Amino acid sequence: MKPALILLGALLISGTVKAQTEETNTELGITYTLPEGWTATQKDKEILIGSEKIDGFIVIRSATYKTLKKMKAAMEAGIAHSSGTLLTPTTELQSYGPNGYAGLYRGSIAEEPILGFLVGRFNTNAKRGILIIGAAPDKKFNQSHMDAVKLIGRTLTFK
Repeated sequence: MKPALILLGALLISGTVKAQTEETNTELGITYTLPEGWTATQKDKEILIGSEKIDGFIVIRSATYKTLKKMKAAMEAGIAHSSGTLLTPTTELQSYGPNGYAGLYRGSIAEEPILGFLVGRFNTNAKRGILIIGAAPDKKFNQSHMDAVKLIGRTLTFK
């Protein structure tokens, strides 16, 4: 595994592993269910979530969009991270509830290929979206990553 992924994994698992719990993040203005066995850590304006048992990670972050349509367009263009990572959709985005979209993504971190699943939920009152990105090395990405992202996306509420 590349050093960047090892460092990210160490940062994520430094907290206490919990059973499935409800988490509130006042900075992002959300409440969501943290999947069992995953640990959340606040870093800058993102929530980083990792597991000691499952390779990969989940990132929750906020972004400003004027409309749900603009959030979808941004998701279709790809999701960039300040680390230089760019994830691009591999399939057409699907509706995810009344104010969201979801899809599979591909990209790389430190030149290591990764696969990911992304759920975007739009807050019509605040004109912003929450992006939930689950990713893992190409050969380690599986249904458990998607299930964890779906649980967070399904239970997420805006405060």
